[in-house]
Amino acid sequence: MDLLEGGESQSYAYRILQELYPQIPIPFQRQPQNLTARYEAFTKNELPRIMKEVPIKKEPGYDGIDFIVLKPMCRTHPEILITFCNKCLSLQCFPNPLKTGVIVLFLTL
Repeated sequence: MDLLEGGESQSYAYRILQELYPQIPIPFQRQPQNLTARYEAFTKNELPRIMKEVPIKKEPGYDGIDFIVLKPMCRTHPEILITFCNKCLSLQCFPNPLKTGVIVLFLTL
């Protein structure tokens, strides 16, 4: 493949991503609010502890997020994940793709 100029390579990579992972609109479903339950926000110390326990040899789920990407992101920019998780917590709304699992059954003989 020929080398592309900076802007061209980004648009080419974006087209590949769109082909592999097309944007499928998912209807927004707000979770019922439980006003009596108060959850504490995620802290910067919790995230590394949680990331130590996640498996890296598993395929990405329905959401397409791979732990091989999340672990380095947690080390270099933990504020992105903390902000995202805390915003979901404060809105009491977690995106459906994050709640959906993919189960693949293998026949063993």
